[in-house]
Amino acid sequence: MKEGERALLIAVIGASATIFVALYGALAAYLSVRRDRRRALYGEATRAAVAWNEQLYRVRRRREGDEASLVEHFHHVQGEIAHYQAWIGSESRFMKRSFDRLVRESKRATQSLINEAWEHPIRPLPGNASSSDEHPDLDDLAAAFQRDVRGHLSPQPWRKMAVVWRNRGKAT
Repeated sequence: MKEGERALLIAVIGASATIFVALYGALAAYLSVRRDRRRALYGEATRAAVAWNEQLYRVRRRREGDEASLVEHFHHVQGEIAHYQAWIGSESRFMKRSFDRLVRESKRATQSLINEAWEHPIRPLPGNASSSDEHPDLDDLAAAFQRDVRGHLSPQPWRKMAVVWRNRGKAT
């Protein structure tokens, strides 16, 4: 190999390595931004889903004449939930199924309590909780969704497949 060919080969190798490192860095940055965007999405979606639980306390502590604003707030919360169901569905049908389960079970845990709260008379100020009040525990539901979020965001393919496996089939 001649000296000129050797210099050219070294230059090509150097340029190729530089291009490879630049492309690898750009890909890593893209994937990091994408993961952070999804993490924020799933966090906000969780907030919207468990906001349904807060509706129970809003009804229990309502003031005279607050009924219309409470109903409006129920509509707002449901709109947020529908928004995140659609957005998560555009990201992953398996994550949508997981989120749908969180929403469905959160509503199931609170629905009868919300109905009961509407039937009770308005509490005197400050409208604190009563010792007989039941408080639904949504921690396990939120934790199951968060486990799926961590799996879905993981770079490890077996964790992603676990999310698919847990959320296969039709949402029920």
